[in-house]
Amino acid sequence: LGETAAGYARGVQSEEETIKIAYVRSQLSHRINVGSFVLKTKRDARISGADPHCASDGWRYYVVPAAALESCKEAMGTNDELFDLTGQMAAVGLEATAIQVAIDELGLSQVCIACYNSPKGQVVSGPEVEVAAVKECLAKSVPDLFW
Repeated sequence: LGETAAGYARGVQSEEETIKIAYVRSQLSHRINVGSFVLKTKRDARISGADPHCASDGWRYYVVPAAALESCKEAMGTNDELFDLTGQMAAVGLEATAIQVAIDELGLSQVCIACYNSPKGQVVSGPEVEVAAVKECLAKSVPDLFW
């Protein structure tokens, strides 16, 4: 839950939202397997193999196994969000602003600077695919950035 607390400390979500995130996550955690995704929706998604959980705020959270990912994407509505739970972290020896510019330019929504360690030492965290995209982008401008 450290990343949830970090999000609150950074001002990404309110205290109430942080408590809801912790609650929903605790309810879903035992259902999550490697390669799973979480669909956040207000609709009854009826996705084969997806395990639903309804939150008190009207949102429905479905743990979606990798095998049901394509059918999930086809069923998604415009306000639905899909979260990749295959996480990764990377230490980056650059200023936070340079990293954030890369994240913004790539249009990534789930990767973030998770830890501001020093003026030129940050940790990025997020789905494996998005972390890899940030690393690739940054390595183009600083070739020996990652070993």
